[in-house]
Amino acid sequence: MPKPRSRDHIHSPEEIAKLRSCCQNQEELLLVDIPIEAGLRIGELAHLRRSWLDKDGAISIPDRQSCNCGECTRLKAGYWAPKTKAGIRSIPLKPALARELKEYLASHPEGFGLSRVALWTKLKTIAKRAQVASVFPHSLRATCATRLAEEGISAATLQYLMGWSSLNSADAYIRSSKRRAQEELAKIWNK
Repeated sequence: MPKPRSRDHIHSPEEIAKLRSCCQNQEELLLVDIPIEAGLRIGELAHLRRSWLDKDGAISIPDRQSCNCGECTRLKAGYWAPKTKAGIRSIPLKPALARELKEYLASHPEGFGLSRVALWTKLKTIAKRAQVASVFPHSLRATCATRLAEEGISAATLQYLMGWSSLNSADAYIRSSKRRAQEELAKIWNK
């Protein structure tokens, strides 16, 4: 069976609102908002530290950092690094999200303290509470990419913000948003 494409599981504004409303604390809200608003990968989210937040309220992903989580200790000689070199990037945040994240990281400088699997499980729990289907970390990231593409961001900027090594992924999201626009217009015109 082929692996489902994340961009086939984009969450609507209504679903995002339901997810946010079912968060029980600041940590859960950030676990939903950061991938949706900043497009972080689950590995990036699991390794997010206070040191990643710069003075301008952007997340600056380092080229590597020491890490004592089980995965990094067992498989990566005690270091975490982004998935690709393109993953080393600075992602501007909306001011409200930057304030929330700064506040959270002030009392949790080592981040969420959860493995990728634990983050996945926590997101599934939030989604179940919200009764929103097909929520997984990459679906939230894909929602971010789709929203940016629908707002007209260039392929090169989308590639940079999402940390993709090639323009192909960015082009796919931009083409997908054009298709979605055509589908919506067809529905309106066929009424």
